[in-house]
Amino acid sequence: MLLMFVVITADILSSKILNKLITAAFDIVSLLGICVASFSLAETIVAGRHIEVEFIVAKMPFTVAKVLNVLSRVLSMVFFILIVWRSFIYGYHLQLVKEATMTQRIRVAPFVYAIGVACIPAIFIYAIQAYQNLKIRR
Repeated sequence: MLLMFVVITADILSSKILNKLITAAFDIVSLLGICVASFSLAETIVAGRHIEVEFIVAKMPFTVAKVLNVLSRVLSMVFFILIVWRSFIYGYHLQLVKEATMTQRIRVAPFVYAIGVACIPAIFIYAIQAYQNLKIRR
């Protein structure tokens, strides 16, 4: 995020002072945003800062709440397995066609692979959470 701040600040200053834009600023900030968002995912899940609707489950009987908690963790795990799988397939496709950003022609495939790699810890986190929810006794 610091690098994003530096690039944006340099772009603004260069446009105001030198009357020239940094042509790569948009590409760099976009790709850095992908990295920040995807690699902060696992920490967000562990910290419990993702979106959950707990107030509905909290009013249900213990067994039903337990089943729903385990089911939601398993479905989340499957979702991230699909993201990892499709990210690698899509990244390979982008690598074959040599897809690049519009202004600086930075290859996009490594960033799509990075999304897949960044989602792998989420799979294990949800698997551990599902197992822990299964072990909970009243």
